[in-house]
Amino acid sequence: MKRLSILLLALLLCACLPTPEQEFVVSKADDTVEIRLSTTAKPSGTPSVDGETPVPAAQTIPDRWTETVEANDTLTLLFDAEIVQKADGVYPVFRTKRERFDRTKLAALLDALLPKPKSVYAETATKNDWADAFRQWLDQVSVYEAWVNAGRPDDGIDREELDLSPERIEAQSQWYMDRINEAPDAPGERAVSGYDTVPLYYCNSVYTLENGEPVFVSASEDSLFFARGCRGGGCLYTETQMQCDKRYDDPKVKLWKAPTLSEADAEDRMMKELARAGLDGFRAGAGQKTSLMDFFGDRHRYVESGWMFTLTRDFGGYPLLSMPFTSVNLDYGAAADAYNAPILSESLTVFVNENGIRALSFGNPKSVVGLVNGNVELLPFEEAKTRIKNALSVCFPIAYYREHGEHVTLEIYRIVLATQTLRAKDSDETYEMPCYIVYFDYMDLEKAERDNPIYSHSAIVINAVDGSTVVPGK
Repeated sequence: MKRLSILLLALLLCACLPTPEQEFVVSKADDTVEIRLSTTAKPSGTPSVDGETPVPAAQTIPDRWTETVEANDTLTLLFDAEIVQKADGVYPVFRTKRERFDRTKLAALLDALLPKPKSVYAETATKNDWADAFRQWLDQVSVYEAWVNAGRPDDGIDREELDLSPERIEAQSQWYMDRINEAPDAPGERAVSGYDTVPLYYCNSVYTLENGEPVFVSASEDSLFFARGCRGGGCLYTETQMQCDKRYDDPKVKLWKAPTLSEADAEDRMMKELARAGLDGFRAGAGQKTSLMDFFGDRHRYVESGWMFTLTRDFGGYPLLSMPFTSVNLDYGAAADAYNAPILSESLTVFVNENGIRALSFGNPKSVVGLVNGNVELLPFEEAKTRIKNALSVCFPIAYYREHGEHVTLEIYRIVLATQTLRAKDSDETYEMPCYIVYFDYMDLEKAERDNPIYSHSAIVINAVDGSTVVPGK
């Protein structure tokens, strides 16, 4: 039986916290975020195109921050940072929520993006496979129940963490029964007239179109991937990867080909097809010359060339950046628990050429609930600078250097004012909130000796609305 698993990648966002020097960072537990979200930047007074509505005020932020700060005897902050921001200085905040794929949504999306299929071969779990998985789960529950009831805390079993309530066991049992009832008796090819047969639990299917072309499809409640012309999967191989692998005489290099369609024409065609499928409201990043490969184990087969685009939702004209990796490691306490919840970043990657969209990967879809504030008032930049300095002074590298009696210089080279996804208080919904993403370098003493310095790249994230420190992965 194929192993059935669901991988959940969580990004935990914390709230704000006091610093060793002064308690200036606001606690989100006192509803500061919600209060400040109701404050709109004062209109400039200039009438808009309708002649009545005043134009929102542009909030002034410099293009560059140059400053040297001797924070203490062990820390120097060297700012020579470009500040990337919106040209119009207007920063809306949206409320969003996570969506789940079901068969109806998946079928509608695939029907809009792909030609009609005539048959499908599904490498899916059978009824017996799911029945075996159900029995194994029940056996595991029985073992955990016995450990908990025996009162053996040394085993690290926690009833609350395991959630062995009758309601939870009943719900999970019903989930397995649903999988058993909908699973085929055996894998194999069968005739179909649409995409309403796509398995939702990380099983692969290969559809055959009316013209005989194969389409590899893999889907779950959280993700969708398809690649036309592929049976064994689908590998998008960029020109940059080709140049890198060429040094190692990788056989895929000989298969790589440049696209014939221009980047602008490829983007235009992609956006029109996505809009017809209901996937509008996205912005495309720069395209990459890419070849689509079909692969079977270590064998690759060239399918076609085109352009690969990564898209993000357009929240009022400024980018939604993925939460960067960060070395910030602060003890923010239990007061922020209302905001401390997993956030999964939405992702959309599309491969397109003169024949249209040929491959697509869409993960953790979300929808926009509504506009919270058309131009939220940001902290004055001088106050934001203080928050940034203070957060940098307590990040992980500083603690390591202090412990070893060493002096460290953080070189801050780039600050991007972009939207980040933050959990709304005590809610499953989220805010798309303007935040400062502060990128810096420092010499990593853990990885290097004095005569062989190694510089590490890191970042912190500061909420531009209330000044709190956003700490992912906590």
